[in-house]
Amino acid sequence: MTRNIQNMQKIGKWGSMLTLLLMALLSMAIVALIAASVIISFDATILERFIDETKWEFNIARMGIVAVLLLCVVSLTILNIAVYLANRTFEDLRTSHTPFKPQYANNMKSISILVFISGLMVLNITLVVVAILLYCFSRAFEYGADLQRDSDEIL
Repeated sequence: MTRNIQNMQKIGKWGSMLTLLLMALLSMAIVALIAASVIISFDATILERFIDETKWEFNIARMGIVAVLLLCVVSLTILNIAVYLANRTFEDLRTSHTPFKPQYANNMKSISILVFISGLMVLNITLVVVAILLYCFSRAFEYGADLQRDSDEIL
């Protein structure tokens, strides 16, 4: 039993470190996209090299590019929130004695909803499928948490 708890604590430690790294990378990507949006909004000379259209069409293209970049910012922000929830779960797992807690299932369900929304926003079928799978796993963890609670009540 002690070995299992040590393995779970290791998983919590490594999961926590990896999610912190992922949050940092997502945050840098968000800052880069915001900077690109601002630059493209105010400095049209950057895009003039790539878009050879009339002035009216050029402004429409520029607004479209800025809109897509800002949509990506919102999507990455949502993913960053999902990774933060995963980080909280891993942090708690480091000190826990069981992976089957109701809060873990709730966090997993919240993560699946956030990933689903993000996937729909950027039309990424992979994220949508991953979100559906995460939701299914969250239901399994809910059942595991119920079994754990019943087991604890018997003892």
